[in-house]
Amino acid sequence: GLYFAHCVDGANGCLGVVVVKEQFDEIEAQWRASSEPTFVTDKNGTVLLFFRSADWCPYCQRQLMDMNAGLAEIEKRGFRLAAISYDSPEILQKFTEKREIKYPLLSDPKSEVIDRYGLRDPQYKDKPKFNGVPRPIIFILDAKGVIKAKLFEETYKTRPPLEQILAKLDDVK
Repeated sequence: GLYFAHCVDGANGCLGVVVVKEQFDEIEAQWRASSEPTFVTDKNGTVLLFFRSADWCPYCQRQLMDMNAGLAEIEKRGFRLAAISYDSPEILQKFTEKREIKYPLLSDPKSEVIDRYGLRDPQYKDKPKFNGVPRPIIFILDAKGVIKAKLFEETYKTRPPLEQILAKLDDVK
């Protein structure tokens, strides 16, 4: 399953974080049995950000905060934002609370989704703490879940700026 962490807004900021573990075994079995593609997206689609770690990667932390600052612009364009890493739900909850993140940070602790997209960074395979880390990338999915655009840089130290992401959203609408 996946873990969803989301900050609950209050008058003076984040009141707390709700963490929910979703088990998809039965639903996924039905989807596989149907042989039809199944997608979960918003009106125009989803911006799905794969990141290395909210715990130890300062480049990821900055990117997650920048995306949080641009969330209204993303939603104004009819897209939803979600981010996924191999971090535990507890790490994501702590980061969400501390930084008042307003979009879901998804936990993929076994890197199953990361592996489905072929994003596991091979340079960490012999380092247990970091094994399962994805290469940072942003997928823009349409309302049917089809990848319409990919945004990434050659190095994990550089991330696409929000303006570039918003321009790409305008292009794919």
